[in-house]
Amino acid sequence: MSQVPADGSVSGGGSDQKEACLICWENFSAPEMFEVAGCLHSFCLDCMRNSIAVSLGQWGTAVKCPGFGCNSVLLAKDCHNIANHDQIALMIQPEEEDKIHVLDRVYCPNPTCSFLMSKGSLGASQTQTGASKCLKCSFTFCIKCNTKWHAKMTCVEFLKSKDYKKSQDALFEAASRTLGWKKCQNCQSTVERIEGCNHITCRYLSLSFLKGVLDWI
Repeated sequence: MSQVPADGSVSGGGSDQKEACLICWENFSAPEMFEVAGCLHSFCLDCMRNSIAVSLGQWGTAVKCPGFGCNSVLLAKDCHNIANHDQIALMIQPEEEDKIHVLDRVYCPNPTCSFLMSKGSLGASQTQTGASKCLKCSFTFCIKCNTKWHAKMTCVEFLKSKDYKKSQDALFEAASRTLGWKKCQNCQSTVERIEGCNHITCRYLSLSFLKGVLDWI
């Protein structure tokens, strides 16, 4: 019985050389393996597909190398042969978000779109007047309150209107208040406290609030 080296390689000589997957430890040929670009850890295609599905299902964020203690992030462009279209789309989102500062991010409020844009890409005239148009679906919205465009009303007036109170945004806000969720006043991310102390740090900014007080420091 041959011994598998620490790097998982298996000597077979010539074209018969195989490598051990670092998850299932089965031996595979090079075309049956996936190598993570940032760390060169190698895994079989089936194990990588399962790892991507589990990571996106649990966290919905950047997919990291499944190697023990490894923090290398998988790039969507490298995963087209092991991930489906929906998984690739989920992997691309954090990559695109990282290119835009959190305070400059704008998401289309159209529930069937949610396209990520930057305030700079919308132009100075749109950000000043508030009237903006999604660069993907052309949905017209107010960049100041991130709701559909309300030409003859201020943001405060629209948020008190019957039209807004029947919207999905209003239902989410009501559910957030009922469940005790809090919103970062700077990046507008919604945070849920599940357990632990009352001091919660925003994942995007070095700002914090005390649960129930919203005292930002």
